[in-house]
This record gives sequence, C-alpha cells and structure tokens, in this order.
Amino acid sequence: MPFCQSCGVQVETDATFCGQCGRALKSPVKEASSPSVPEYKRNPQYFQPGPVEAPWSGALMLQNGEVIGGYWEADHEIAQMGVVDGRSQTVKVRIKGFLVLTSQRIVFVKQRGVFGKSYHIDMSIPLEGLRGLSMGGLMMKYVSLTDAGGEKVFHVRGIGEPQFPDFRAMIQSQVGSRQKAMEAEKRRERVHIMLDFSFLRDYMSKGGLSLQVVKCPQCGAPMSLPQEGNQVKCTHCGSMIFAQDIMDRVKELIG
Repeated sequence: MPFCQSCGVQVETDATFCGQCGRALKSPVKEASSPSVPEYKRNPQYFQPGPVEAPWSGALMLQNGEVIGGYWEADHEIAQMGVVDGRSQTVKVRIKGFLVLTSQRIVFVKQRGVFGKSYHIDMSIPLEGLRGLSMGGLMMKYVSLTDAGGEKVFHVRGIGEPQFPDFRAMIQSQVGSRQKAMEAEKRRERVHIMLDFSFLRDYMSKGGLSLQVVKCPQCGAPMSLPQEGNQVKCTHCGSMIFAQDIMDRVKELIG
C-alpha cells in the first residue's frame, strides 16, 4: 500500500488527499522509499552539523562545542483545561514549531504569530536524560519522547512508520556520542584531581626545569610551590591555584 509523501501514513492507492494531514497526494502515489537508504540522506531537513540558516535559529543559544544535527517541523501536543459544551475539561492542544536535535539535547522551538512570526524555546531535554523514544497512534501517528519529567508528544512532519526507524537511529547515535563525550570529560576531571605538585615537580625536572616560585595569576604576587597537594592558596589575594593550571602552562614551555 502507498504512503503519504508528507506525513508517511499509509493511504489508499486511488486517494487524492491524505486522511491524516489533509495534504493533496501526488498522482500516482509513490511507494515508500527503500529502507536501505537512510531518510536523512533523502530528506533535505536532515543535514550534517554546521551553521544553520533557519528562522528559529536565533532563538537557540548553543553551548560550548554544541552543534545542530537535524530539525523537523512539528506540533507539540499538550493537555490543558478548556471549556467544551459549557463544561471545563482537559483538552489536547497543538503548539506549532520545530523539533531540533543537537549534539547535546533535543529542543522544541515554539512558533508564535501569524504574520509576524517569532520563535521561543519551549522545551529542552538533555540527551543523557532521554529515557524513551517511540512512535504511537493508530491513524494519527506521533513521536513520544520521555525524560524524568514524563512523556512529551510530538506530531512530526514527514515522520511516519516508514521513516521512524531512521529517525530513531539518528537520535540514538547522538545519544551514544553524547555519553562518550561525557565519559571522556569525567576521565579528564579525574586526572585533574589526581595531579598534584609532587608529580608536577618530577615532570618539570625531566624537562630540565627547576621551578620553585610562581606568580599568582590573579594578583601577580610571588608564590612558593608546595611539596604535595593539588592546590595552593595565594596568601596575598586568597585565590586558589591548582596544579593542573600550572601543568598546562609548563606543557606550553617544555612540551
């Protein structure tokens, strides 16, 4: 059975409009693309990390080392109180915007306005905090993202059952990369803590240096290096100087 080229839902062969998204169907309706070709290589809204020229990009402040891996037009479905037939009850409301995948998080950028559009960050899930990713719905397919705060539901343009495996694989790949980066940072921090002044003295002696006094980087006052420990306090300004900071400077001198 053929699929809607806009939302990916299965449609009848002779259908002229999609029953889910209402988009007009091209004639003849094309069969779903071969699953052997990843969706991100067929669809221009998937792209390699780099500068992004999109109307919402100004609303997203990237962190140090963070890059954008992909984005999709989507509706964020939320439940809120409304009045139906004169009675207050919970109703489902869709918020238009874009679902953005970066190297560190998944962000939903909300779109406001009709003629003069503006964009605002509505939700942000750190990749290390993502606990679940699935697809639900019978006719109206949706993507479910789960974190510590619960389930978030999105109706993502162009992501139906045929495209979901590639969509999921792309996010899982970013989650794996994020976990590896965080583990590497933890290892670096452990090394930082273990490095002390006794190791620093040995390292400098191997490079032919005999450094007994350094200047405080904050006030410039002379400071004597202790025999051990990983930090020393400047007696003039009270700043804490770490062995790692001096080590980095020594490496610049002797390699």
